Amino acid sequence: MRIRRLAPVALLLALAATTGACSSSSSAPPPPQPVSGAAAAPSSTGPTGATGESAAPVRYGIPADLPGLCSVLPYGLFASVLGSPAGPPQADEKLGEPHGGRTASCGQKLRVGAESGPGGAVRTYLTLWSDEVTAAQQFAAIREADARDYGKDGRRYIPQNGVGNEGYRIVGTMSGDSIAVQEVTVRHGNLRISVRVLADRGHTWDAATTANLVDRMAAFAGEALPAIQQVAPAG
Repeated sequence: MRIRRLAPVALLLALAATTGACSSSSSAPPPPQPVSGAAAAPSSTGPTGATGESAAPVRYGIPADLPGLCSVLPYGLFASVLGSPAGPPQADEKLGEPHGGRTASCGQKLRVGAESGPGGAVRTYLTLWSDEVTAAQQFAAIREADARDYGKDGRRYIPQNGVGNEGYRIVGTMSGDSIAVQEVTVRHGNLRISVRVLADRGHTWDAATTANLVDRMAAFAGEALPAIQQVAPAG
């Protein structure tokens, strides 16, 4: 059975196309606020930010306002490599996730500034299932499809360690004239986070700067976990 990917490149391109026009303000997204309506999830929560399969079980609640989770994501981490957030993120909920999952789609434009990077767009998907077993099964299926379909044609599939319970990267080669969507996807308990970045052209990308960008994406996912758990705890 074909596993449907959540984020076609067209969504990042569309987000990038709405740039500068979105906001020329230098203000960052509003401070994180608790997301109302977090539904209780089974079992107890483990230590926040725990990593590795040996970590205690972790459960996130499923908020009624799922897109509200986008407001707590730490997009400021990209300021030094791509640019500061250009206003609050675009937030909506995707429909049709299999096995009862619910997905928030968060689109953030990063603006170019005198002391920041070349700009770009970040698309983050937050998927919550009611239990960790289902989340792990769905994560494994999508990881297998990504490794098969996207770990080729100049793109590399690389395991991602140290964030959540498990994860992986899909890394594309970039240069001054060629850009590629970079991806980091991790699972923590019943939550899956997928972070995709499309940098603007015109920057001298090489192996070292690309690796730094993808490392920053992994750090973004790692900092997002406790932020989400704080506003969407299991009951």
